[in-house]
Amino acid sequence: MKCLTSYSRFLTSRFGHVISPRVLSSSPTWWIQRQTSDVYVKAAAAQNYRSRAAFKLIELDDKYKLLHPKVKRVVDLGAAPGAWSQVVTRRLGIRTGNPNVVDDNLEQASHTAVSSEQIKLISVDVLDFPPVPGAYNLPKTNANDFAAIRSVMDKIWGEGFLAQLVLSDMLHSVSGNKDYDHEQSIRLCATTLKFCFENLGQGGKVVMKVYWGSESENFILLLRKYFRNVTVFKAQASRKRSREIYIVGLGYTPKMKTFKKCEPDNFID
Repeated sequence: MKCLTSYSRFLTSRFGHVISPRVLSSSPTWWIQRQTSDVYVKAAAAQNYRSRAAFKLIELDDKYKLLHPKVKRVVDLGAAPGAWSQVVTRRLGIRTGNPNVVDDNLEQASHTAVSSEQIKLISVDVLDFPPVPGAYNLPKTNANDFAAIRSVMDKIWGEGFLAQLVLSDMLHSVSGNKDYDHEQSIRLCATTLKFCFENLGQGGKVVMKVYWGSESENFILLLRKYFRNVTVFKAQASRKRSREIYIVGLGYTPKMKTFKKCEPDNFID
């Protein structure tokens, strides 16, 4: 029970509402044992990250140098609970204590005009989530609502300014059916690519998560039409039995070739 109490305090501090040990005790025993013994879960608690997923982006950034000092405009799709956004704000040196930076006040974040020099990250998720200090938070916003996201980009970065980096750790509700889960994962990747078509600038980068399966190679071939370098990456922080893989696209070149922008729809319909 002591482990559950400690873990419930950790979850409560991350998500802003009380998650009692009694609630955790109703979870499957294997899940509780895995969570309380997981080295990345413990590290997340020690370093004040909202989830162990933070270490996946840290690995990606260490390898691909995604968050270098010249990066000023980042969109995090599927941001909840906010661990990736935390990594972005920390690695880009966003001072969340600066009064000119939108912080924990979600209402302020939604209505205060800020400049491109003041805020570098837009955090988007269809779920509600506690605001990430230093980010412009867009909870309850679908990743395919491009107009809503773009309006915020125009507001805080200025009209015509596109993202330099698009991150997507989006995940559907896993069913346990490998084929179905892979199909839904590819759909989210296709949505991310379509977002890039409209909102990623020349030379930009994208990272997206996929559950590996039959269509993964075909989707990578599509990405290679628009990115100069496309690679796959298995993070050490990913669970060993997980099929999750990260696809990294570097050097976005929308005019490299004249391909139809409707091609991602082949993975959605």
